[in-house]
Amino acid sequence: MAWLEPLAHGAVAILILNFFVGVFMLLTPAAQGVFPIAPTAFHPDGRIDTASMDRLTDFYVACGATGVTVLGQMGEAPKLSHSESVAITTQMIRRAPSLPVIVGVSSPGFASMHALTQEVMAAGAAAVMIGPPNTLRTDDQVINYYRQAADALGPDVPIVVQDYAVVCGANEPQRDPHHGARNSLHRDAQTRRLAGAGENQHLAKS
Repeated sequence: MAWLEPLAHGAVAILILNFFVGVFMLLTPAAQGVFPIAPTAFHPDGRIDTASMDRLTDFYVACGATGVTVLGQMGEAPKLSHSESVAITTQMIRRAPSLPVIVGVSSPGFASMHALTQEVMAAGAAAVMIGPPNTLRTDDQVINYYRQAADALGPDVPIVVQDYAVVCGANEPQRDPHHGARNSLHRDAQTRRLAGAGENQHLAKS
C-alpha cells in the first residue's frame, strides 16, 4: 500500500482517491449512517454463492445504504478460509465501488488479524471491524485489547469496535458490559484510529 504512505504521519481523514477505477474511502470517527451487516450466501455444498452476493450488494445500493459491513456475525466469518474472506470482500468492493466497505477481521491472534487486514485494505476496504475476545471482563482489559490491536494493524487502518454482547460476553445482564469501555474508546478515537461501534447497524459518532 505504498500509495497510502503519505498518511503515515498525519491524522486519519476521509481519503478519496481516483485510483484507476472506483473510489477508495477510509472511515473516520465522524462517520455515521446505516452500514448493514451483510450475510454470506452459500451453495448447499458449502461454496460461496457469488451470484447471490452480487444481488445482495445491489440491494444495499438500491436501498441507499451509507456503506456495508462484511464478515460480521451474520457473515459467517468463522466458517470462512482466509482466501474466501478476501474474495468476498473484494467482490463486494468491486460491485459497489461507491460504498465504503467495513470488513470483520476478528481473530484469536493478531498475526492472522494483521494478515487479513493487509489484504482487505489493499483491496479497498474503508475500515476493519474487531470484536473483543469473550474472555475480557473489565473495561481496562477491553481498552487495552483494542490498543494492542491498533498497534498490531498499523497506523493507517481505521478500526470499528464490534459491539455484540452475545458473542463478546456480558458481565452484568442489566447493562451493556462494555458501556464504559466504549465511551473510553470513543475518547481514544480523537488520537487513534477507532472509527465507531459496529454490529448494531450504525456507527456511533465520537
